[in-house]
Amino acid sequence: MSKSIRPDDLAVLRFLDEQADEFRRALGLHQRGEILTWYEGPDGERAYEVSTNGFGQFELVAYEGRNPNDRLEHHRAIYEDENTERRVARRLDEHSASWEDRDIPVPGEDD
Repeated sequence: MSKSIRPDDLAVLRFLDEQADEFRRALGLHQRGEILTWYEGPDGERAYEVSTNGFGQFELVAYEGRNPNDRLEHHRAIYEDENTERRVARRLDEHSASWEDRDIPVPGEDD
């Protein structure tokens, strides 16, 4: 049996959530769960997604499956820099780098 949530508690939660979003904007942070970049792997089966956690970090996730509710996650890494994260996702996609080699620069790549 699910527990009934009091409307006052939901109002407090909404208020705090709005305050956190406002604070993130003031700090120049992205919102939680914001998708910044998405690539489909060269084989069409694997995809790479760059999203934010709302605290200044960026998550790179390698997964299979188009349905977000039914994905098979293969790898996850956290980066502190948005530009690095996007370059790594591009390496995995355009240069077919392996997950283990994702942080090794590709010769001639613009940094």
